[in-house]
Amino acid sequence: MLGYMIFVIKWWLYILLIGILFLPVAQKVLCCFFDRGYGFSKIIGILTLSYSSWLLSIHSIILPLALIPAALLAYKRSNTVEFIKENKRIILFEELLFLGMLLSWCYVRGLQPDIYGLEKYMDFGFVNAILRADGMPPIDIWFAGKGINYYYFGHYICAYLTKLTGIEPAVSYNLMIATLFSLSFLLTFSIASNLLHLLKRFSMRKLVIAGLIAASLLAFGGNLHSFIYGYGVPLYNRITSSQPEDSKYFYPDSTRYIGYNPSTDDKTIHEYPAYSFIVSDLHGHVSDIPTVLTFMALILSCFAPGKEPGRLGYGKLVLLGFLLSIMYMTNTWDYPIYITVLSIVMLYRHIHSNSMFSSHTGASGIMKPANPLIKTSAVVLVIIALSQIFALPYSLKFESISAGVALVHYRTPLYQLAVLWGYQLFYILCFSVFLTVTTAGRMKLHRREGSSINPKEGWLGRLVKNIAVPDMLCLIICCCGLGLLLIPELVYVSDIYSRGYHRANTMFKLTYQAFIMFCIAAGYIMARVPSALQRKNAKVLTAAVLLIVYLMPMSYFPLAFKGYYNTLKPSNYKGLDGLQFIKSKYPEDYGVIQWLNTNVKGQPAILEAHGDSYSDYCRISMATGLPTVQGWHVHEWLWRNNKDEPDKRGKEVQTVYESQDINETWDIINKYDVEYIIIGDLEREKFMYLNEEKLLSLGEVVFEMGDTKVVRVGG
Repeated sequence: MLGYMIFVIKWWLYILLIGILFLPVAQKVLCCFFDRGYGFSKIIGILTLSYSSWLLSIHSIILPLALIPAALLAYKRSNTVEFIKENKRIILFEELLFLGMLLSWCYVRGLQPDIYGLEKYMDFGFVNAILRADGMPPIDIWFAGKGINYYYFGHYICAYLTKLTGIEPAVSYNLMIATLFSLSFLLTFSIASNLLHLLKRFSMRKLVIAGLIAASLLAFGGNLHSFIYGYGVPLYNRITSSQPEDSKYFYPDSTRYIGYNPSTDDKTIHEYPAYSFIVSDLHGHVSDIPTVLTFMALILSCFAPGKEPGRLGYGKLVLLGFLLSIMYMTNTWDYPIYITVLSIVMLYRHIHSNSMFSSHTGASGIMKPANPLIKTSAVVLVIIALSQIFALPYSLKFESISAGVALVHYRTPLYQLAVLWGYQLFYILCFSVFLTVTTAGRMKLHRREGSSINPKEGWLGRLVKNIAVPDMLCLIICCCGLGLLLIPELVYVSDIYSRGYHRANTMFKLTYQAFIMFCIAAGYIMARVPSALQRKNAKVLTAAVLLIVYLMPMSYFPLAFKGYYNTLKPSNYKGLDGLQFIKSKYPEDYGVIQWLNTNVKGQPAILEAHGDSYSDYCRISMATGLPTVQGWHVHEWLWRNNKDEPDKRGKEVQTVYESQDINETWDIINKYDVEYIIIGDLEREKFMYLNEEKLLSLGEVVFEMGDTKVVRVGG
């Protein structure tokens, strides 16, 4: 365990240094936050360095070293040093919070570190392909001769940090998962607590509580499925003796409920961050969480107190465009989602600006504020244009894998929506009642005081003036989340998945972001609503009810942890090397991987057995980053939006392994520039008529272990 602890500390120190280098940037754009965006400096720095390296298609430490003089100059011109001295307590708290989460999840991953199951093969293969690549996009490990046609920038970030720290990819994969977990926790904490801070009436203790509630719901919380089916139903069954007591709750069921219980032709996916962290796939929707949280922090910070609300600095505009481009390249679904959120927040911002203008100048003011829709459109279009400029090198080589939008064939029963989203809807209902009562009271008070009403202002302007800015921002977050729940009930984005799975991907990607938004809103609501009540008994009762509702989704984590990791006992700790399972279970394959990683430079093509998605096939290309002719079938079908080419390649691979025709074999080998052919257990299992004599005649055996051989073609 000590050896892996050195890796963790080294990794953390690099992230700490990056955060310190970019603290002046975070402090500048998040100046209204009480922590001046300290936690966000880490992700801003990581994204900036990774993007710069990607743009130049290099992986080195030259860029961070070159930024040190720029960072020193930024420190000299800013008051960052003074801020650190004056706010060392909150900085220390947030850094310890980040480090604590990082260490905790590294330990958790050490209990089951295997890069195995679900889509880990794909994710790790992308990282290794990027580490070997000479340019972008990297060569697809499962489609030799073609570039990756998927959202790979999140994998690039992992590859960049791997190269920067000098840590083995099999270890850095798990370190990256732990980093995403800890960053997501820290940034959610910061957003929720700073949103509450905008009210300027809460103690630091309450701000911290609100932040921790939001962060814990995102990192550990689930939906009500685990509470109902993991605790409620088993308890009922034990009482009624209607089912054996040893029945166990299967934690993935909470992400596969609609269409599965009961079984229908509407199979859907409704995952959320805690599940993602448990299973630890390094997929785009997980890698993008810190980016979308940073984006949300930036747009919420546009309401900095003491500054003219209609003004948006150039630096923030550029950063918003940059973050949107990262979303586009990491998890493209998030791109339209957060353009919509940006548009709504900016529209409110400009309405709020006009409302403030009217309250100060009156209806007869000489200056006339610009139309909010025009101002909003201009700002959003500029940010979108900037994002497309940043993402242009990616866009030029990417082909869309969607096939348009269509009306859904099924809709979710109300009771299933209640199971999945019940606690969030309860919080929103409580907040809506709170806003209705307080806003009505405030408007009534204004009428009593004889406040003049500007007829040109309209009901919307008056409403904006009577709802506190943080309350309105929380309401916008809630409405955006509700919209993301509604869309998959109406339309879906077409892809290769059809029949009973037509809206699975749409629901997955949209509701995942809705879950994140609801977590932020829940932390704010739990602190805001009870504190606004006048009577002590009402405060205590409301807080108690909200706390009980909070504990329901938190019941998910113990069940999921036990289901995947089993126990916290140190005796079960295996380390962070994600390929140890191959070494122990498939030592011959591990020998091939080690030999190729040691002796083969660049990305020459290899040939190994292809297979179905989520199978054990294509393990050599996954672990080495060397492209094979054909990999996981459905994945390549999805990425290419074409089934014919993967089918054809699969037949060609079979021909090489089984055909007696030496000329046809050479034609295929030359077509894909294959340099190494793998002959192992999976190849013999896949190809019943494997022609080993012919394969050995194609070149020289350069590695042999047991029955497994590596043939260098033409050697």
